[in-house]
Amino acid sequence: MKFRKRLFTVLTILFALYVCVGVELANNATDHTIATMPDTIGNPSAYALGAGIGGFALTMVVLCTGLPLSLFCLFLAWRNAVGLTAERRHKELIERF
Repeated sequence: MKFRKRLFTVLTILFALYVCVGVELANNATDHTIATMPDTIGNPSAYALGAGIGGFALTMVVLCTGLPLSLFCLFLAWRNAVGLTAERRHKELIERF
């Protein structure tokens, strides 16, 4: 059970990092695209709008995939920790008698 607790804790951390890095990359890509927009494009506002929509879509994909998985793994890690505590208490109770 300790292995499962540690596994789900590590997975929670990895999914949380995935969310943080994904949101940051989407933010940086949008900012960089708008800041270095070439003047040769006919309608720069449409270019900026497209970059903003793409950044928003990437952010939503990262959040909608990463947050539920992170919360699920966090719940499983917590549940295994509770199981370990209950098992330890049960062993202590058995040893008393």
